[in-house]
Amino acid sequence: MHAAGRDIRGREDATLNVTFYGVRGSTPSCEPSVQRYGGNTACVVLEQPGEPPIILDLGTGLRFFGREHDPSLAFAGSALVSHLHWDHIQGLPFFAPVLAEGARLEIYAPATECDGCDMEAAEAVKSFLARRSFPCRSMRSTATSAFGPPRRDPSRSGGRP
Repeated sequence: MHAAGRDIRGREDATLNVTFYGVRGSTPSCEPSVQRYGGNTACVVLEQPGEPPIILDLGTGLRFFGREHDPSLAFAGSALVSHLHWDHIQGLPFFAPVLAEGARLEIYAPATECDGCDMEAAEAVKSFLARRSFPCRSMRSTATSAFGPPRRDPSRSGGRP
């Protein structure tokens, strides 16, 4: 999807690229019956030239977005996660761009309920990537991510206060 017009700073012909890397719920699937819409779980990327990307949900489609990133450049971007169910974050450990030196991914997500109490996003993701449930060390040891609650104005994401 491509939209052109005037951006919030008044620039003419601002372009916003919206790419759907995953639209499935619950579990990825590679069956022929899902070929039309794809088999990856939730991941939509908003990109404007010269600006850090905003990623909506970190499902399995995230690794395909990662394949398009130039590995010679340190990744910088923000992610808005709708909720912390596995199908909305399971692409994170396979998102190669955040493993590079200097990479930074700001993740904004609501707390999640776990065993009757709220768990903050950073704690929930750390739990998902713990050795007992995810044996690969890559994400646990090298990724630099900042976690925070959702901002009141998501249009101000992407590294700008």
